[in-house]
Amino acid sequence: MNSLTEWDKVTKWMHAKTEVPDSLTIRKIAETMVKRGIGSVIVVSSGEEPAMLTERDIMSKVVAKGLDPGKTLARDIATKPLVTIREDGTVWDAAELMSKHHIRRLPVVSNDGKIVGLITTRSVSDALPVISRFPETEALMDSLRRMTHHV
Repeated sequence: MNSLTEWDKVTKWMHAKTEVPDSLTIRKIAETMVKRGIGSVIVVSSGEEPAMLTERDIMSKVVAKGLDPGKTLARDIATKPLVTIREDGTVWDAAELMSKHHIRRLPVVSNDGKIVGLITTRSVSDALPVISRFPETEALMDSLRRMTHHV
């Protein structure tokens, strides 16, 4: 069945997560990101909330500041607190959160609060042409057109 409710869920479009310990160096993380062809990792440590580290973080917080990526640790530059979306959220919800918070990667969390994957702006852009073909989308598009975005 190709109903909109089946196709617009974030879990249909999310990517697998990659977790790294907060004690890992930026160089090691960058190597992992290149090897896996990914642009972000989830940074974890015992007893603390997870954080995110992106390509942009590495460029703006390490490279541009002249820090040594072999000595700078994930915990030193990772972004937290995380903005997240629940796994029962929609692509529309994800797009709204990403726009509101000016982010390109959004962790998807299960009902018990565990990160189960990531939805990215690329995921959203891949989903929209598929979702827009469903008749139910017209009502959603009308609602989106009436929304105003405040920066």
